[in-house]
Amino acid sequence: WRVETAVYVVFEAVLGLLPLAWVATIGRGMGAMAHRCLAGRRRIVRRNLRIALAGERSIAEVDELVAEVFRRSGANLMCSLRTADRGERSLARAVVL
Repeated sequence: WRVETAVYVVFEAVLGLLPLAWVATIGRGMGAMAHRCLAGRRRIVRRNLRIALAGERSIAEVDELVAEVFRRSGANLMCSLRTADRGERSLARAVVL
């Protein structure tokens, strides 16, 4: 667990050196890779979206939404690591509503 912790701390420190927009872009890329690699998870997300949208979207639209879910999840994960130690003022500057 010490090695895992050290890797995490170094990774978080490296992210802290990068602009938030870059971190989000990296996260989107990682999410896109996860979308390609995690077929089981992709099926679950697709099924959940089909249930939630109940025929409101075509299969192609649902598939694009599935890919976007993965991209946004990757960006959110990376940005949360990047902003975990930020103060309220710093976060307020970074967040766009």
